[in-house]
Amino acid sequence: MEYQKSNFRNKLTRESIFTALSQLMGKEDYSIISITQITKKAGVSRMAYYRNYDCKEKIITDYFDYKFNKYLNKEVSSKGVNVNKFLFHCFIFFRNNELLIKNMMKANLKDVIREKFSQYLKLIYQDKDNNLLPNVSNYSICYITGGLFEVLIAWINNEMLESDEKISEIVCNFME
Repeated sequence: MEYQKSNFRNKLTRESIFTALSQLMGKEDYSIISITQITKKAGVSRMAYYRNYDCKEKIITDYFDYKFNKYLNKEVSSKGVNVNKFLFHCFIFFRNNELLIKNMMKANLKDVIREKFSQYLKLIYQDKDNNLLPNVSNYSICYITGGLFEVLIAWINNEMLESDEKISEIVCNFME
């Protein structure tokens, strides 16, 4: 029972820290946001911050990982991951987190997005033994990651005019 309470508190702390950083990124330059500002806005101690994170970037990558793992657990528990479905959900995620993505772009954190795409695509294109599928290489992952990332940036810069369905359809057509 104590573990569940601790786990809940830890999750709440991480959510508060992420929310605080997101709000601060909307107002200030990312590079000058301090740990003190984040903890004050989140209403947590510095110790709570350092128990969970060693840098500001980790706050964002943990959020991406949490959302991806939640999606992946749902998909794997059904029929396995379908790449087209994954892409559709990516664009839904980015539309729902448009402000965060724009703030990351403004803060020159585009590489974080690209690295996460690469990491997640490798997970999707793995077999049950964690090896890349026979028809997929690391070069394939790099190619798909780069293209997907550039489409995402163009889509955001174009004010996301295309629907999530349309933009994922465009990407899927190229991937076939």
